[in-house]
Amino acid sequence: MKDVIDPLRPVAKEMEEVGDDALGGLLRQNLDEEGQPSRRWSPWRSIDPVKLADGKVLVGKGEFPAEYGGRCFVFVDEESRNKFLAYPQKYLKTLPQMPKTYNISILGPPGSGVMETAEMLAQRYKWKIVDVEKLLNAKIKEMMKWGEHVPSNPKSGSIHPSQDEYKNFIKGGTILGQDMIGMILHELGVPVYKRPPKPVPIDEEEEERKRQEEEAKAEEERKEKEKAEKKKKRKSKKEIEEEERKKKEEE
Repeated sequence: MKDVIDPLRPVAKEMEEVGDDALGGLLRQNLDEEGQPSRRWSPWRSIDPVKLADGKVLVGKGEFPAEYGGRCFVFVDEESRNKFLAYPQKYLKTLPQMPKTYNISILGPPGSGVMETAEMLAQRYKWKIVDVEKLLNAKIKEMMKWGEHVPSNPKSGSIHPSQDEYKNFIKGGTILGQDMIGMILHELGVPVYKRPPKPVPIDEEEEERKRQEEEAKAEEERKEKEKAEKKKKRKSKKEIEEEERKKKEEE
């Protein structure tokens, strides 16, 4: 009967902290023997793989490094690193991908390469490009065909400048970036609401728990108030006794 030997598996290990400006030192940390191969960066580079799995793109810190399978990883905090050390395979099943909800804004003067940069990133990460200037001009051209102004309505599929913004733009004015956010989100397919959606109703158990917490807090405040009042009265009594004592001494 042949012996069954389990293949060796890499073990995730905590590494010594380094400065954020000295992350390269992790590749040779404690590898003093000649000929010993250096570690390499993982495909995640300096991005925290645990946070990325949660849909957040955050750069790790030299304070929280770890190694696994000859690769270096950095994390934003101790909690994130501990999760990785406990179960690294969970976060390395697929190559790193940018979250679908991740959006960036690229700003720059004409001729600075803004569109070239946007196209390069869109090709690499499969992002949709929203040219804000083109978007706004298209909205204005559409509004110029209207007989009268139609208010924006996400349900009807039209998000555009308000009547005052439109008139100001036609006269040579500008529209603030913050007023363009609704149009940009709508163009990206992100749900936009005229009014915030109704809050999700709290179940009875949660409501009862909150009520009890509020009652307990109110009772604690009442006791503290009573305690303060009693202390105040005791202090007043002492002051009276002290005054009486001084009068006797004067007599």
